[in-house]
Amino acid sequence: MIDAVSGLAVPTNALSQTSLPSLSQQGGPTVTDGSFAEMVSGSAQALMASLQNAETMSAAGMTGQAGVREVTDAVMSAERDLQTTIAIRDKVVSAWLDVSRMAI
Repeated sequence: MIDAVSGLAVPTNALSQTSLPSLSQQGGPTVTDGSFAEMVSGSAQALMASLQNAETMSAAGMTGQAGVREVTDAVMSAERDLQTTIAIRDKVVSAWLDVSRMAI
């Protein structure tokens, strides 16, 4: 098991990526910044950055380049961001279903 973990390739800048903003930290783009599509796109990009940061930190933790706290913080932040995105998606789908049921 140890041999398999030692073969992982972790980017040399893995620890410098811990400062990537997450959805919960930056609050996401606001409606006044542009269209709804731009807001959704910006939120999706922030979510992807958060998930990539969690993966990078997990790999760095397995090779001993990051501590348990840093790995846990990155993974918990990514999980919180993903749960927020799923909740927003569920609300949008629910609203769309309500609109589609309206009589014309």
